[in-house]
Parts: sequence; C-alpha cells; structure tokens
Amino acid sequence: MKLLCICFTKNGVKTAQKLAKGLENKENIIIDCYAKGTRLEKMELGKIQVLQSSLQEFTKNAFETADAILFIGACGIAVRSIAPFVKSKWEDPAVLVLDEMGNYCISLLSGHVGGANEICQLIAHTIGATPVITTATDLHERFAVDVFAKNNGFLLSDTKLAKEVSAKILMESDTESDTESDTESDTESDTESDTESKIWIYDDLKLIDEKKETEYKEKFLKLGIIYTNDIEIGIILSMKNGFTFFAKTLYLIPKCLLLGIGAKKGITKTQIEVLFEEIIAEYQLQEKAFDLCASIDLKKEEAGILSFCNEKSLPFMTYQAEELLAVDEVYEFAFSASAFVQSVTGVDTVCERSAIKAAMQKNPLQQPQLLVKKKCKNQVTLAVAYQKPKEILIYRKSEELRYE
Repeated sequence: MKLLCICFTKNGVKTAQKLAKGLENKENIIIDCYAKGTRLEKMELGKIQVLQSSLQEFTKNAFETADAILFIGACGIAVRSIAPFVKSKWEDPAVLVLDEMGNYCISLLSGHVGGANEICQLIAHTIGATPVITTATDLHERFAVDVFAKNNGFLLSDTKLAKEVSAKILMESDTESDTESDTESDTESDTESDTESKIWIYDDLKLIDEKKETEYKEKFLKLGIIYTNDIEIGIILSMKNGFTFFAKTLYLIPKCLLLGIGAKKGITKTQIEVLFEEIIAEYQLQEKAFDLCASIDLKKEEAGILSFCNEKSLPFMTYQAEELLAVDEVYEFAFSASAFVQSVTGVDTVCERSAIKAAMQKNPLQQPQLLVKKKCKNQVTLAVAYQKPKEILIYRKSEELRYE
C-alpha cells in the first residue's frame, strides 16, 4: 500500500513524523510525507519532504498513483483539494483526515472499496488517535458486501445491486431496533419481519471448511446474513452464472479460472473469441472469473492471442515445453494428447497443459482441476483449469490488518 501524507503546520509535521515512525516496520506499507508552508522549511523535517508543487497538483498526482491520501489538517482543506478529482467509490483512493494534534482520524472517502476505514483504524491504532468512521454498515456492525469482496479478492457482478444488498441489510438492522422498542409486537411477527429483511448467501464453491461451517454461519448471522439458498434476494459465491435461487442475485466472482490456448500461426482475435464465448455459454462461466491466459513460449508473440488478451484484460503467460511436461511430475491428468502437436511443439497438448501449469503456479499447494478439456474450432484450441480460492475471510480486526 502506498500512502501519501501532506501536513501544513508545525504540529502537523510532528504528527506526520510520529505516524511515519510508527509505520516504518509495517510490511507492505510505503508512506511518503510532505509539508506545505513557507515557515515549515526552517524546521527539522527529517524524512518529510517540502512540497514544491501546488496542493492541487499534489492531490491530482496522489489520486493517480497512491492507494491512500492522508491530509493532516482541517477537513475543509481535504474536501476542497479532492473535489475536482473524485470519480466513484469503485475508482477513488482512500482519503483520510487527521487533525494536527493526532487526536482524531477521519475516514473521509472510499471507506470500503478503497480501504479508508481499515486504514483509519490502522493509523488510529499506531498513534493513539480516535478513529472516526461514518459508514452505516460499520456503525451497525453489519455485513458490507464491497468490503467482503475486496478482502477475498472477489469481483462484484453488479455494483448497483451491491448497494441494494447493503441497504437491505441495514433495513434489517433498523427492524431489530424497532422491535426492541415495541413491547406490544408478538414473537411471530417479529420473526417474520426479521427474516424478510435479511440477505441470503449461497456458497457454490464450498470455500468454507465443513468443520468450520457452524462457526461461519454464526458469524454471518451476526452481520445480518443467513447462510442458505432460499428466498428473494441473495449473494452467490461462484465462478458460474445461471442460478435461479433468488429473484435478484449478486454474484461474488473469484478470479479462479485459467485459460489455456493453442493455435496455428496467424490466428485472429475473432477466431479465439468465437470459441471462448461458446465455452462460456456452454459451461455457464463468468467471464470475470478468468485470471489469465497461458500458452507455450512459441506463441509469446502471436498477435491474435495478444490482441484477445488485451481486449479481455487478461495477463498472458507462456511456458517452455519442459515446464509444461513437468506438470506430470506433480499431478496425474488424462490429457487430450495429439501426435501432431507433439511433433510441432514438443508437448502432446498445449492448451490443457498451459491451463494446468498456470493454475499450479497460482497456488502450488492446491491441486487444480481441468474444468473444460480441450475444445477445438477454427484452428484454435482452448481449455480451462480451475484453482479453488482460499478459505473466505469474513472480517478483519484492526490489529490484524496487513496490506499486500
């Protein structure tokens, strides 16, 4: 995580120095501190740099390059500085404000997706400040689907529906408050109201260990989530689509699919797309679940493959023939062997072995699955490997935060 900090007063400099010292031994955190103000240049700034540019230029650069921005000063300075650059909660970096005495740290912008709430707690914990967090799900200790997705590396299928999910969970929180104060309500009506307001979740990928299932269900329930596959609106953890449990479905999609490709020289992007789309439709796969595309090193400069990967925002990795053959030393797979492919490339199947090799590299400790065996069309061969994601993480305490 890259954190850019700006301060404006002598006390602000002291607070910035205290924070920088407190975070210097934290893994995966880079903090750069700047001071803005002519009178500050005479101070002993240590590692804090004097800002030579305008505050507007600093903020613009920070929005483009930093994960988080910390203003040590008045909230008004921060608000006016960031106003021209704010886009959306899905794009903006975390923005925080810390008063010059280091008493209160405010999560100002991008509290969930940008991680400002977690960073706020980290800063407060580091310098002994009070964290100020105003997002409703945090105040009511309810499930925040955007935070859950971020912590587990999931993608959201629909950002608008994600807002509706959060609103419905908060409605359940309001219902609980109302029923606690309404002594005349009977037990049955309370139960029905409570159930109707909850969000439901279904784990298609079986990411929760069966031994821990009861523990996880209890944690979800406390956060306003019921762990099941029934009723009106719900969340599904899956790399597939087409589920009909709910009238409205928000998919949380892990990047767990690896695409292996083989092709004749001169193949076009369109030829690859046709087969790729057929596979997605036949197996009901989420396109967002694909993490990368892989092939043999003979194809590393193949224009059609590079164009396809660029359009799909998929990293393209290639392996030597020896690396693809070495897959057999670890796991046994019934590959779709081809004598012709063997004679040309040195391996019996490029697409299947490439997909499995990429999956093994993604998680060496977990055996991958060959989800889609070799499919051929228009001189293109594709295969899909599945690598099971890690066990899900529901929430993290401030003292457990690690930034990667």
